[in-house]
Order: sequence, then structure tokens, then C-alpha cells
Amino acid sequence: MRKVGEDKRLTLLASFVHTVAIGIRDDVATMFCKRMAAIHKKGRDQLEALREAHRAESERLLGVFGDVLSAVRDALVLEESSTPEGGQISPQQPKGTAHGAGPEVAERAGHLVLKTLERAGGVEALTGAHEAISAHHSNNYLPLLEQYYQRAAGRAAWPRPSRERRPVAARPAADLRPFPLPRALLRR
Repeated sequence: MRKVGEDKRLTLLASFVHTVAIGIRDDVATMFCKRMAAIHKKGRDQLEALREAHRAESERLLGVFGDVLSAVRDALVLEESSTPEGGQISPQQPKGTAHGAGPEVAERAGHLVLKTLERAGGVEALTGAHEAISAHHSNNYLPLLEQYYQRAAGRAAWPRPSRERRPVAARPAADLRPFPLPRALLRR
């Protein structure tokens, strides 16, 4: 560097500083992409853990639904067997439907359904379990990421943005340096 002229030395130094700044920006962008990928992986893992935790509850709710269907079927079968024609169903009344059933069949079915729901833990508990399971039914893990973003933002020690409102071209050259240069290089 001593053998070259001062103008060429400053040009080479500015080129070096520019190359280092580009490398630093690339490293920061790579670091940001890796951090975001890690956060999204945590969200997908948490969604899978929720699915595993709710799998048994889903099977229990399906069992309760099967019990409800059995209770309604039992109420309809009791109606069919108590027809006045000795168990014969008239052609106007379709078999297995409650459309032609009277209010006593609906009342009996309602009592059987409510009894089944109470045995399974009550309507409120079943509703809460259903909502918890169906909240993450799709593959959407994005609502789970908020907690990880908040943690990452709390750890990040980003410098505060400059309050300078002037355009970059109007700022003094000393404000544009990424780090202070030795005074010997600044003298001309």
C-alpha cells in the first residue's frame, strides 16, 4: 500500500470498506432468514404436539357422538315398534327418520341425548373440548408463532434508528461512514 499513490490507496480502502459492508449485510440477512426458519419450525412442532395431545380427546368426542346417534336411533326404534298396526310402518312414514315422529318421540330422543351428554361430562365441557380441538384443525400454525416472535424481539438488541431526517446525499461524509476511520487516512 505504501508503493501506490494516495488517491489509489483511498480508492482501495473505500472499495474494501464497501466490500466488507456488503458482506455484513449478507450475513445479517442470512442470520434473519435462519432465525425466521427456526421460529416457523417451532410453530410447526407445537402444532404437531397439539394434534398429538388432542388425538385421544378427538376419539372420545367421536365416541360421544356415536352414543348420541345410538340414543336417537333407540328412540326411533321404540316409536317404530309402538305403531298401532303391530309394528308395521305405514308407507307415508319413512323408516328411521324423525320427520313423521310425534312430539313424544322427539321428547324421548332429547332426554336420551341429554343423558348421554351428561354422562360424557356435560354440554359445556364437551363444547370446550370441541373448540380446543377444532381451533388447530387445519395446517395453520401461524397463530402459534406470536409467542416466539415476542421472545425473539425481546432478546434482539437492535440499534435505535437514527433520528436524522435529511436525505443521505445531504448528510456530511462523516455520518455516512460505517465505523470511524483512523485520522491518518482522513487527512489529505
